[in-house]
Amino acid sequence: MSNDLALHKSGLAAIASDGDNSYRAVQEKLGHFARTLDDLVVALENLHRTAHANARRAAGLATDIEHADLDPSHVAMTTAVAGALEDAAAQVDVLRESAQEVSGLAYTAKGVHARLYAGLNEVREGRRETTPKPGFLAD
Repeated sequence: MSNDLALHKSGLAAIASDGDNSYRAVQEKLGHFARTLDDLVVALENLHRTAHANARRAAGLATDIEHADLDPSHVAMTTAVAGALEDAAAQVDVLRESAQEVSGLAYTAKGVHARLYAGLNEVREGRRETTPKPGFLAD
């Protein structure tokens, strides 16, 4: 299983595509995908919180610079940074919502896949004879 997941610098795992489309492999891959997205949602929540906090700090710093009667260009630049951080936080939140939605869809797909193919897999695994691979009998 360690070959299926590659840990990235972010700490999130990527799912390897190994061409194994057996019932159990697909169930495993869908589960890994959904759990990885769940981890991503948590990471994005933390990033959103941090970006929002940094935006508030930058806005406060801009106010402090203005009250210190420093160069107005510094106030403008610091205010621009605060705005950019707020915009980034908003976009991270949009991405988090998307990741959460896709995670839910992955869990749904796993359940539908199980409902459709678990019985077939049970029959196939219970046979002593090997079953032809998909496409074997196709024209």
